[in-house]
Order: sequence, then structure tokens, then C-alpha cells
Amino acid sequence: LGSTSLGAADLVLTVEHAPAFQFGLFFYGAQPGLVFYGEGALCVQGPVFRLYPVVLSGATGEASLALDLSPYPLGSGPGAVGAFETWHFQYWFRDPTYGPSGFNFSDGIQVTFCP
Repeated sequence: LGSTSLGAADLVLTVEHAPAFQFGLFFYGAQPGLVFYGEGALCVQGPVFRLYPVVLSGATGEASLALDLSPYPLGSGPGAVGAFETWHFQYWFRDPTYGPSGFNFSDGIQVTFCP
């Protein structure tokens, strides 16, 4: 939700259909990937950067995180997001009832940031 404008700084990552009331976290990396892992597929390759805080999904399985582009890792270091750069985002969540691994992933999303 929101825009990919660094100036607007209003991008919100949202996932739907995760298990209700389960913890998860958003993460991102510079490269796309496809590694079958847990009960799903890891669509982001390294280096991978975790986004905080950990998010608890609601009753409908929706979880959201407003991106704050100023602190580490989004604002500085090797994970710093710049204009005209493309990054890949995904959500990892606990899924205790689906399979033996107890976790799964959302679909991945590719975001190209603009000034």
C-alpha cells in the first residue's frame, strides 16, 4: 500500500491470508530467488535483511508494516534503499497447523523505488 516514492515515505507492506494470531516478520534482499523451504518458497536471496518489529497477524490473517526508510537497514549500510533500485520483499510466518516445519512464506513482491 502507498507509493514507492522515497520522498513520500508512505510504503506499507501488507500480507493477507496468513494464519490468524501468529507471529511473522518482513524481510528483503537485492536478488530474487526460488528455494523451497519449510512449507513454501523463499523468494528473496542474499544478503537478506530483517525488518523490525516482529508482527502479529490479526483475526483475518492480515499483517502490515509501515516502512521507515531512515534507520538501519533500510536507511544505511548494505541494505540501504536508493532511488531507482529494485528490492525484493517477503513475509515469513509461523504456521503450526499446516505442515511439519511449522512455518511458511508469503508470495514475494518486487519494488523499484523512485525519488
